[in-house]
Amino acid sequence: FDGEDVSPVPLLVGTVAFAGLAAARALRLLSLRDEAEARLASSERLYRALAANSSDAVILLDANGVVTNHVPRLAEMLGHRGVSTTGRRALDFVAADDQATRVMFDQALLAPGVVFAGETHITQPEGDLWLSTRVVNLLDDSDVRGVVVNLHDVTDRKRAEAELVHQAFHDSLTGLANRCLLYTSPSPRDRTR
Repeated sequence: FDGEDVSPVPLLVGTVAFAGLAAARALRLLSLRDEAEARLASSERLYRALAANSSDAVILLDANGVVTNHVPRLAEMLGHRGVSTTGRRALDFVAADDQATRVMFDQALLAPGVVFAGETHITQPEGDLWLSTRVVNLLDDSDVRGVVVNLHDVTDRKRAEAELVHQAFHDSLTGLANRCLLYTSPSPRDRTR
């Protein structure tokens, strides 16, 4: 500069303006972060409320079939209200003769992302329990890291089906087998032919 005095005022004004813009930007980012955290907390509360008040149970299992999330609805379905099922092996609840559910879990482990569906039979002192079951292996999903199992109680439907079958093959007055039941099994004479 050719010997002229340079005024520091424009530099000072520019620095103050830049600092003001940086502060405003930082406050805006903090505000956006707070809003995102509030939305996340609200979403989590919604998920927990839906899970707690659902007629279904959604459980998360590790690769060994151990329940990894807290599911009060599962304990309620199993007749153990207030007892935690976390850390318990899910297949231990399944009836001994229910091989289909065990196969379904094994198939899900071998086919990540594929949904397998069926019915699970659980025996209890209070009576049998039937659950519509959907299983999908999401162990490789970084957000889930587990096998997701959706359970819906279909016990009333299974009882109604059994009652309809009984009514179809038994006399309503005597309870004895009717002709339909007799016609469905081969007679000794038919077996020799």
